[in-house]
Amino acid sequence: MTKRIISTIALWAILYLIIHFFGVFGGVCILALFAAATQWELYTLLEKMGFPVNKKTGTLLGICILLVPYLLGYFEVKQETDSIKHHMMAFAVILLSLNVISRDESKRITQFKTLMPTLFGVFYIPFLMSFFILINEIAVEMVPERKHLGILLIIWVIAVSKFSDVGALIVGKMIGKNKLAPTLSPGKTIEGAVGGVIVSSLVSGFYIYFIQATDIFPIYTAVLLAIPIAITAIIGDLIESTFKRCANSKDSGNLIPGIGGAYDLADSLILTGPLGYLLIEYFVL
Repeated sequence: MTKRIISTIALWAILYLIIHFFGVFGGVCILALFAAATQWELYTLLEKMGFPVNKKTGTLLGICILLVPYLLGYFEVKQETDSIKHHMMAFAVILLSLNVISRDESKRITQFKTLMPTLFGVFYIPFLMSFFILINEIAVEMVPERKHLGILLIIWVIAVSKFSDVGALIVGKMIGKNKLAPTLSPGKTIEGAVGGVIVSSLVSGFYIYFIQATDIFPIYTAVLLAIPIAITAIIGDLIESTFKRCANSKDSGNLIPGIGGAYDLADSLILTGPLGYLLIEYFVL
């Protein structure tokens, strides 16, 4: 537990320093690196399950999906970022599909088996995590006078998602009795999950008050919107638990002391990025 707490504090400190000194560009770069490490670990789990994957090409394409749209926007290329992102996804599908063309029949069969797991990694990690970048862009577009609102909203989604984990862990240890998903994650309890949602809602309201954004994001809205995000974070955690159980692995890696791998840290963020973007677009901005 001590290592987990220290690692959590260190990660938040690193995130703050990078954004403070390098702004949105630093945030996008750290997101791309973090997503790449997560994608690599997902591919490793898939390999342990018996699925062949093209780890290097898939991970490189994932980095491009996150970085290229932002860099083109940074250099004022006149095209919508989400349109560029879709073009990058199409390019990834085409490039990976070309791998199945081979004169050697045995290689063709292997490449066909590799295609879908590799594409799944590209879609599931970098594509879904790219919605964090879109949160910043929609905030800049809708509320241009508030320069750092986009970054603050991204941190809101991350905080709500991660405090769902923290709340579930603390409450589960205190009063948890009924297992939430005993065959997938024996340590998770229904009481812990409920506690995690409540903690996330409280943190959400306090955070919006702290950043003084109540004029566009009322506290009661922040509290209510935290509920679906926290629940989705739990679902993302259970999905990763399923992968690890199928791969017979305790953790996705050992990159972060007390936490495990990058995927162990990102599991609750992968699905909450797109959901957070939709909630912000339709209920906040």
